[in-house]
Amino acid sequence: MPIDGRDALRQGIAVSIVDLVGVRHFNLHLDLLEMIGHGDPTPGDSPPPMYAASCRRVRRGKQTLLEAWSHGLAFGRALPTLPHWLAPDKVVPLDLEASYERACGDLWIA
Repeated sequence: MPIDGRDALRQGIAVSIVDLVGVRHFNLHLDLLEMIGHGDPTPGDSPPPMYAASCRRVRRGKQTLLEAWSHGLAFGRALPTLPHWLAPDKVVPLDLEASYERACGDLWIA
């Protein structure tokens, strides 16, 4: 059975989104946060149509907090590195630019 972003966050699973489709008029990251009752002030009033984001829920004492990072994307600019958690205390860098460069090289794309 597939798991959606809301369920993943509720279960403590980190969620990363890379949205490169700029023709839609909605933002998957902001929609996900809204569905779980949170907002993200990072993108401002007019969120970028293309972005990369990571988020996770974390317990701090008796509080459950949502940590979220988002970066607007633009053609011709380097892709960001996002944090992605494999466990509550184990984070790995998700280097999107290096992954993109490697994929282009593997596929012989100039």
